[in-house]
Amino acid sequence: MEAKKHKGVFFELDYGKDINLDNKDKKIISILGENCRISPTTIGKMIHTSKDSVRYRTNQLIKKDIYRGNIAVLNPLSLGFPVYSILIKLKNMTSEKEEKIIQYFENHPFIIWVGQTQGAFDFSIVITSKSIVEFDKLLKEIQIKLSDSIKELKVLHMTKMYSCNTIPPEFQRQTGIKLDYEKVDSSFGSLFSTPYARLEEEKQVLSMKEVLILKTIANNANLPLQDISEITKIKRDTVKNMIKDLIKKKIILAFRALINASFLKYHGYVAYFKLYPETKEAKRKEFEEYFKNSDKICFGTEASGSYYDSMVYIFAKDPLDFNRTINEIKNKFSNIIEEYNADLILKDYKFTFLPEGIISPLQNLFLNVAKHF
Repeated sequence: MEAKKHKGVFFELDYGKDINLDNKDKKIISILGENCRISPTTIGKMIHTSKDSVRYRTNQLIKKDIYRGNIAVLNPLSLGFPVYSILIKLKNMTSEKEEKIIQYFENHPFIIWVGQTQGAFDFSIVITSKSIVEFDKLLKEIQIKLSDSIKELKVLHMTKMYSCNTIPPEFQRQTGIKLDYEKVDSSFGSLFSTPYARLEEEKQVLSMKEVLILKTIANNANLPLQDISEITKIKRDTVKNMIKDLIKKKIILAFRALINASFLKYHGYVAYFKLYPETKEAKRKEFEEYFKNSDKICFGTEASGSYYDSMVYIFAKDPLDFNRTINEIKNKFSNIIEEYNADLILKDYKFTFLPEGIISPLQNLFLNVAKHF
């Protein structure tokens, strides 16, 4: 039976497989991983080949399950939706139980990302909700659903996100590709900075048209503007201007291709760090900046009022490479790290910044605001 394909960036069983990627394939991956809206024509100019060749190579990457999809990196914190990470250690597991748990998380309407891991925890989940009160209800539902299987459960309240890379920055650097945006085209690349979100940001209220656009591109981020227009029934120029505004308001943070990093010969790890309570803000900022500037980072987050203060997703070529990265972190920040833990990511089953559960609340929020005008 053919293995089920998943919409994430890690699949440990694919690690090290020979898939014959040449330099042009690697450059295409590097470009799409940075901005999946860049057109085949522009990519062709960057790598000195035709747009038809780019299309053919891209289709081959899709067929080989290297190129898995396209997502808009959104900022749920600026929309008023809390974000949490749930770390779960299981007991009394069978293959049948495990598969049911995976399906439950895959189909959960509020889950942003779910990964199966090996180490301290068996599952790492990123989840949002309508509100803090609603999250408590969701958590209770998960605990009841897995009541006979949970050995340990930790909840981290995410207050900051820095970096969101679907390919290793190290891989991109080695391809030698540097994207130079001269104007605001349909890729919107010139408007972006490094993805960054924090809880303290001013909350944004969206129009119904903005909600429709986000819903359309959240998991199809490379759709042409004309296609977005036809789906939403919004004029093409209006679509373009609204996407520009959503980027400027830090609601859209990036457009990324989902690339199977395991095929690029990278493992995925998630590391958890607990800092000493007396650690000063300047040192915490230095800790964050280290990860923002690292070419090993997939995704970085900060938590508040939780057991761990930081959760960081790391790309590594092999266990020794990961060990070198961790040792560098421990040596550099030995005076502030009280405890750390790490898991190998076996595979991730879902990755979206606009899960189905928050689409209706966005629409309802707009309608409630509109009543006052």
